[in-house]
Amino acid sequence: MAFYIPLYGEIGNPSVDEDLFGSKTKEQKEDNFGVEINFAIEKIKPVLENKKIRKTGQNIKFDYLVMRSYGIEMQNIHFDTQIAGYILDPEGDHKMDTLSEKYLNYTPVHIEELIGNGKEEITMDKVPIPLISEYAAEDADITFHKGGTIYESKLKHTMIYRWGGNTNHISGYGLQSNEFILTFIGILVLVVGWVIIIKEIKSNG
Repeated sequence: MAFYIPLYGEIGNPSVDEDLFGSKTKEQKEDNFGVEINFAIEKIKPVLENKKIRKTGQNIKFDYLVMRSYGIEMQNIHFDTQIAGYILDPEGDHKMDTLSEKYLNYTPVHIEELIGNGKEEITMDKVPIPLISEYAAEDADITFHKGGTIYESKLKHTMIYRWGGNTNHISGYGLQSNEFILTFIGILVLVVGWVIIIKEIKSNG
């Protein structure tokens, strides 16, 4: 089960929504729905930095860099479903929605349904809480199920898994907090993909 928690406030300024006497106005109370962001960072930091807790994500390097910009050094990045998707099908589409339809036979809510596109596109903070809650929780739930059940079982049949011994070597960034390793894995996947494409071109030529 996944949950979405809206945040409000400014980083490093927890009292931004208070007046001279530390009380909030009626308008501010209505706008500040959810959890104050500095309080949220304080509470989530020990969890994300806990080496005993595995983290799974879709393109989790992005989340890692975002969290680091907030002073959080994510530990034990266990599984990245996007990298796993590249290994299983280097030439396919590796967006979360596409991977969900392919491996889970489930079509999730597309982000365009919430924010639109082109000139009519809005920012996520303008999306009603009930809609964005469903979208965000579904996104996390799908990624968790892909990484925890579908992908790991499929990766056991790949040559890279048999060479590495377990999925951490190919999608978990076994040497955690080393950006060189994260980048190297990405480059390795692209190289493998291009080798496959070149072989296909030669065989058809």
